[in-house]
Amino acid sequence: MIQVRGISFSFKKGRPIFAGLNLEASPGEFLVLTGHSGSGKTTLLRLLQMEIFPEEGEVNVAGHSSKNINSKKLVSLRRSIGVIFQDFRLINSMTTSENVALTLKVTGVSQKWLAERVLRTMGEIGIANLAHFYPEELSGGEKQKVAIARAIIGKPLLLLADEPTGSLDPEASRGIIGLLRKINIGGTTVLLASHSVSLFEGDRYRILKINNGLLAAHRDNGG
Repeated sequence: MIQVRGISFSFKKGRPIFAGLNLEASPGEFLVLTGHSGSGKTTLLRLLQMEIFPEEGEVNVAGHSSKNINSKKLVSLRRSIGVIFQDFRLINSMTTSENVALTLKVTGVSQKWLAERVLRTMGEIGIANLAHFYPEELSGGEKQKVAIARAIIGKPLLLLADEPTGSLDPEASRGIIGLLRKINIGGTTVLLASHSVSLFEGDRYRILKINNGLLAAHRDNGG
């Protein structure tokens, strides 16, 4: 699913972020990416989406290589990836169901099919009762569930979550992690970036830490 080979990346006039970083993830895995603020967690997620590209090395996601991807293949790649953000990125002027529909609406599917798909997806996430609410009427945990529904409505092969519990209280955080675990059990590969590993106890997750531009196994998860 994911193969990152010897990538190097740095922002202009800045220190190197990665220097020879490698990563492999099999289909159906749940990986947790940790590291201090500024270590490159979000940058790695952007590289996996091929929003940015490595200066050296190769990123390969679902058979798409950073070395030879073109605009048509990039569209295909993006459709196979769902993304969840810490700040939700919901549109306040739209209802929750309209926010969830956005990902597929741009593909030109029929309105009837889309409406059915939205309600089914929101039901799977447990927020069907919030379909006609607006983001400002929701709690932080509810907003994140809407963002998750939006990310998975297209049935992505890979789900990238960037600090999805960073602005939530412990109870809401546990609920979101449980929901992502359920999605993962359904077959979706999940890569989650988090500054805290305390939510990921046991051996159900592979935890990797970015340190000095490289990835290493993190052993402080109790597993």
